[in-house]
Amino acid sequence: MRQRGMFWPDDTTQKRKIVFRSSRHFGLGIKSEESSAHEEISKLFQHLDKSQGEAMSVKGVFNIPTFNVVAHRFLGEKYPHDDPGLTKVVDRLG
Repeated sequence: MRQRGMFWPDDTTQKRKIVFRSSRHFGLGIKSEESSAHEEISKLFQHLDKSQGEAMSVKGVFNIPTFNVVAHRFLGEKYPHDDPGLTKVVDRLG
């Protein structure tokens, strides 16, 4: 079996090491990022509490906080949850 190199490692252990090294390089695991994620989770819970136990559509409800955490990490910006541009981007992503 031939060696596949850095981008196509031969086993799962090597893949995992590369992913974790790259994640640390981008700052994953830093306390400030953790607080950013907690802030988005709090906003998500506030949104869910507004339903007061009534049935509601959760389509896209979880996508916006997730997008905001990623955008804050890589773009350095957060967007308001009711921003029409953000909802359009999140809808297109999936």
